[in-house]
Amino acid sequence: YLGHTVKHSTTMAEFESIDKIFAEHIPADQLKHVQRVLYGDMPSPMALKDSTVALAKENTFEVASWKFKSHAEQTRAARLVRVGLIQNTIVKETTAPVVEQYEAIRDKVGKIIDAAALEGVNVICLQEAWTCPFFFCTREKYPWVEFAEDPESGPSVQWCCEKAKQHGMVIVAPIFERDSVHSEELWNTAVVIGHNGNVI
Repeated sequence: YLGHTVKHSTTMAEFESIDKIFAEHIPADQLKHVQRVLYGDMPSPMALKDSTVALAKENTFEVASWKFKSHAEQTRAARLVRVGLIQNTIVKETTAPVVEQYEAIRDKVGKIIDAAALEGVNVICLQEAWTCPFFFCTREKYPWVEFAEDPESGPSVQWCCEKAKQHGMVIVAPIFERDSVHSEELWNTAVVIGHNGNVI
């Protein structure tokens, strides 16, 4: 898991993680049952490289790593797959120009992807509509429609193609799509980019 934390509001209570709250308020013997119900078999924490921790600290995001075992198969050998998940907050205020908001988020997410690459991540998944503030309750209103883009030639897709190629990793990039083929309809779409930088 690769996460991003930037404090931008004093009106919203912020916390590090739900797991920390559970650990602080639920007795250890009961916590195991809560975790089993929520997560199934609990993964084991993994150590991070010093370079990853330094990059996270320098760029004000959190990073954590866990491992879990899969079931042994009879017909093929086990292999190690590293998956990264990014959950980020906005960087600029929502009153900033749309391009500035997008570029600020892109630059922050870029550093998080770089940290994932340091850890050897094979597949990284960005959050829903990662290029913009979450606005789906009002998605067809101005200025939010300006975040919509083509799922192949859009700026964030092309940027993700470059990052995928740079790091040799698959990127799942959920975007706000503008369907230029079908009357410019707007969609909540996930674009999958191969490790060679190609849109799959």
